[in-house]
Order: sequence, then structure tokens, then C-alpha cells
Amino acid sequence: MSVVRYDTRAVLSGLPDDPYGAVGLPIYATAAFAFSSLEEGARRFATGEGYTYSRAQNPTNRALEERLAALEGAADAAVFASGQAATLSAVIALVQAGDEIVAATGLFGQTTGLFNHVLGLMGINVHYVPAERDAVAEVLSDRTRAIFVETLSNPDLSIPDFEGIAALAEAHGIAFIVDNTFGAVGALARPLTLGAHVVVESLTKWASGHGSVLGGAVLARRTDLWQRYAPYTTQNRQWALETLAIHGGLTPDPVTGARALPIYNTTSYVFRDTEHAANCLR
Repeated sequence: MSVVRYDTRAVLSGLPDDPYGAVGLPIYATAAFAFSSLEEGARRFATGEGYTYSRAQNPTNRALEERLAALEGAADAAVFASGQAATLSAVIALVQAGDEIVAATGLFGQTTGLFNHVLGLMGINVHYVPAERDAVAEVLSDRTRAIFVETLSNPDLSIPDFEGIAALAEAHGIAFIVDNTFGAVGALARPLTLGAHVVVESLTKWASGHGSVLGGAVLARRTDLWQRYAPYTTQNRQWALETLAIHGGLTPDPVTGARALPIYNTTSYVFRDTEHAANCLR
């Protein structure tokens, strides 16, 4: 079987069948969806299948999720109103009061603020160490539930020890979360193939070529590790982080989803990111 190239996935993945044969994705600018019967409505709300309310599910946003998952090599994705909303949701889907996180030094300032000022209020402790295997190993405890690094730290651009930290996280049964914002949705780096269990990212940086879209995403791969995390053992697709998005109102509107999608369905997106990388070497 031939391997589908990244730029081909950027063009074709995530597009649903359209009843009118449209080759572009429609914007489902609606708050709610109709049901053929009361029983059908009850079934959708009970199972999470189908569309009920755009805060919970929307075809435009779902297409974006499927495309992001294809580009990052993830089992699935959930989109959020911003990168910070995505990071918060990914973390609190995995940890609770009394748990600890080991985070890399030099993280994006807003992420550090989130960890220090918001997670602290929830009784979650964060230890900051260099993103190296030995430094992380030194502060692990039986309360550590997540290790958090960035593909390239913002702003100092240091690169974590992916292989060492991934092996450590696997050995201890701890979720390894990577902020892949600078990995450009898999165009430059795909942490899920390097041992990460979860990827978070800001779509704001890459979702449009002119900086006019706010958005975020959380993606995860399939792993037996999730058996240790109760929210991930539900029988349907509704992860804990999707529940947070729905009940916390963290989902993006479908217009944002539609505006974020086109930049991923053109090869110019791949070209633009490779040019960014080439400029760094000049």
C-alpha cells in the first residue's frame, strides 16, 4: 500500500460527503440541529452520536478535527477556541487535585502563567526542570501524572530530549504531553511518532496566513496507558477533554473552523512552513 503524502492529506482529509456534491466545505453556521423525532433526539443526546448543538458537535469543526488528526498521525482530535483553552483542557482531563506535573523550563509565558496561577488554585503542583531525561527523572513521584514540554520552547527555541523523556514516561505510566505549536500541525514535527501520548497546539499561529484566526487543538494516539486515566476509558468518542469543551464552553464557533480549514488544504501551507524553516538557516 502506498503512503499518502502529507500535502495530499492536507488537501483531501476530513472532507465529509456533501449531499449537493460541493467540493468545498460548507460552513454550518447554526447553533442547533433538528431531529426527525423525539426518540431520535433522545438517542443523540444519550450516545453522543450525530449532531445536537454546536457547542457539542458541528460538522465544520469536525472536519477540521479529522484533518488535524490526519496531519499529526493521531487517533482523534478536539478543537478549542484558543491554544490556551486546548492546553488547559488537555491537562485537567488528566490530572486532579493532589497530582503533580513535571514541566520544561522556558515554556511559553502564558502556559507558565496557566500552570502557576490556575492549576495552583486547583491543588495541582507543577515542577519545572530542563527538558532532559535525567532532570525529569529526578523530580518524578508517585503523584506525577503528566510531563509537559514544547517541540521548540517559546521563545528560547530549545529542543527537548524526546526519546529519553518518552521512554521515561512509558516506563512510569505517565502521560507525555507536547505543545507542538512550532511543529506546524505535523509539517515540521510529529511528536506522536516520537513517543508523545498527547499533542496540544495553538492553531492561531498556523491556521491562517494572515493571523486572523484564534484556535487550538488537542490530539492523542491510541495507547494502553489510557487505562490508567479513567476519563479515557469511556465507550464512545467523548473524551474527558471533549466534555470539558462542551460544558466549559471552550469550543470554537464553526466560522472559525471553516476559516482554519482552508490553509490546511493547500500545498502552499506546506511550502510556507518549509520556507519558514529555510529562512532560519540563512
